[in-house]
Amino acid sequence: KPNTHLFRDITKMAHVFKVTWMVERCEEYFQGMIQNANDYKSLLFVFEEARYLKNAVKKPGYLDAVMEMFCKMMDRGAMFVEKYMQNYLDLSTNKIELIIKIASGAIC
Repeated sequence: KPNTHLFRDITKMAHVFKVTWMVERCEEYFQGMIQNANDYKSLLFVFEEARYLKNAVKKPGYLDAVMEMFCKMMDRGAMFVEKYMQNYLDLSTNKIELIIKIASGAIC
């Protein structure tokens, strides 16, 4: 099992070198992280990793899974969106667009 510190590198290598069993393990591990994300820090981690993996290895499934998780959260605004937007001037357009989707429920 990769830990969160190494997750990005291991997942990227698994996809780049097309190591099927490792890709599957990384996806399983990430699903577990999503299921256990219950505070701002863990929500931020899965959100940022999913965004990174969508761009780095062209795999939108990670971000789709995170967006689905947010869709199911009743308190997503208070738990994530408000804190994430505190420094909105520093956020990229892409990040702001995703947060708007999360906040508005447009992902549901």
